[in-house]
Amino acid sequence: MGLDMYLTGRKQYVGYGAPLPKDEEGHDIDEVIVKLGYWRKHANLHGYIVQKFGPKNEETGEAIDDCRDIELTLEDLEHLLQVVVKPADMPKTEGFFFGESDNSPEQIEEDTEIITKAIGFLAAKNIVPNDSQNVWRSVIYRASW
Repeated sequence: MGLDMYLTGRKQYVGYGAPLPKDEEGHDIDEVIVKLGYWRKHANLHGYIVQKFGPKNEETGEAIDDCRDIELTLEDLEHLLQVVVKPADMPKTEGFFFGESDNSPEQIEEDTEIITKAIGFLAAKNIVPNDSQNVWRSVIYRASW
């Protein structure tokens, strides 16, 4: 039990009549999901992401923290990269079995590495064999507890 946090990259193949890539069994691949990062009980980072980028209650304006996907744009990730190097700037976040954030230099290095990888994933140029095919990329944050 506790706070598990996942950062995933999604590549969705969109073609207008172009053939989709195939898996090893010959099936069309519509979407590929890659693991970009994982955190365990990094409550303050979770709270920051939910507060800054997550959905808000329409009536109160308060952030909704209910384990739903939160899509992060390139600008969001670049902002987050600036925040994780100064963990004292993240608000203290508490929750049932959330644990405590580790603000050690090692944690800051890990956070920076994960977010930099996600930025690279979104910024990557898509090389596709057919000009009529596009690859749409997105980065998704999701927490579970």
